[in-house]
Amino acid sequence: MVSQPHPQSLDEFRRDAEQVLDRLNAGGGPESLTQDGETRAVLLSPADYQRLLDDAEFAQTMAAIKQSQSELAAGQGRPADVAFAETRERLEAELARRDPASS
Repeated sequence: MVSQPHPQSLDEFRRDAEQVLDRLNAGGGPESLTQDGETRAVLLSPADYQRLLDDAEFAQTMAAIKQSQSELAAGQGRPADVAFAETRERLEAELARRDPASS
């Protein structure tokens, strides 16, 4: 269920769009647009939207770090210098394959 801060109908939004946008950009929080009493959309200020994106990216990064730590603890990892050397070898082989004259 979507919480409805500042719920308003689409008709109200059409009529008062400028005021709604001013309220959003003044830090008034999200606005929900309803149709037939049901939330159909949520409007956010650009700053609130960016904060949401940043929070999601942080959460994904933390999940990846936790997964990596679990894999390392289970003995599934390998030293970074080994992984980098393998990657370097694969890249150099691919470059040589693409342009044999550069080898």
